[in-house]
Parts: sequence; structure tokens; C-alpha cells
Amino acid sequence: MSRYKAFVWFWFKLGFEQALEILQIEKDEINEFAELDEIMKFLNNDGEINIRKVFEKCWKIFKKMGLIKKTLKIDGSIASKEMEVLFDSRAGMSVIRKDIAEEICNIHYYDNPIPMILADGKTKINAIGSCNFGTEINKCLIEDTARVVDELNNNMIIGARTLQIYNLNLRFTKKKSEIDTSEYKIC
Repeated sequence: MSRYKAFVWFWFKLGFEQALEILQIEKDEINEFAELDEIMKFLNNDGEINIRKVFEKCWKIFKKMGLIKKTLKIDGSIASKEMEVLFDSRAGMSVIRKDIAEEICNIHYYDNPIPMILADGKTKINAIGSCNFGTEINKCLIEDTARVVDELNNNMIIGARTLQIYNLNLRFTKKKSEIDTSEYKIC
């Protein structure tokens, strides 16, 4: 009974899909009489839920959430370049590394650098300018402005502003992650 109780607890606290994800249980394995051995990993000797194990499992899942890498052709005012792009729903704005921006677009330099904090909440960088970019995702045209930065661990990050403008959603399942364009809107 405590196994079933644990699953129900996760279900009500996090939702059915998240409970399945955290406990690594397939939908067809779930019924009230099933032997839910995976849930036992989260119970301590008293049959109570081990919050530390739950937190560790949740953290492993959620730290990946909001991040998708995809190879795209990025169009600028000068040229196009195929490259790996990071989609990060935690990043407020789209950013592009200066060396990449110089290859593909005319950079509109700021009089003074604009300080930015990256999505990790710690890393401070300066935006030195901006440039316009375009790309296509699942046959949907995307155009926006990215801030140009001297140093970045990725070629480009497409952030929340761009995702929101076009109503794009990042979808995550146990087996894959994708950019959902089903609610795409033309601006």
C-alpha cells in the first residue's frame, strides 16, 4: 500500500506525467495492483517518502528542462550560417557570439556596453551591440534581434523573448525534447 501511496502523492503534487518521469515508470505499468518497485527507491525504512532522493531525482530532470540544442541555418543581413543553436527558455533574450555575428550580420554597436546576467543567474557579460537574425523551425519563419556578446559558450542562444513572440514551446519527454510550433503565430 505504501508504494501506491507514494505514486499517488507524486501524482497530486507534480501531476501524472511528472510522477511517471520522476519514478521512471511507463504508463502501461501503472495500475493500483502493480508492483511499483521504482517507487520504493524514494521510501525510507519507515515507509515515508525520502525527500532528499526525490529532490535529487527532480533536480536531474529539471536542470535539463528549458534547454534544447538544434542545428539551424541562421540568416543575417550579410550571410547565412548553419550552426548549433541553444534554445533556453530561462534566457530572457536571444544572444549571439561576436565572431559569429560578424560573419552573418551588420552589428549595431551600443555606445556603452549593456551588462547582462546569463540564465544561470551568476555569469555576468556585456552586450556590445545587436543584430537581426532569421531562421526556420519546422517550416515556421522566425525573425528577431539578438544581443551580441564577446564571449559565449554557445554560438547562439535563442531565448524566451523570441519563443514568446512566435508562441513556440519547448516540450520534454523522457525520450526526446522538441520545439513545438503547433501554436506558432506570425507577428
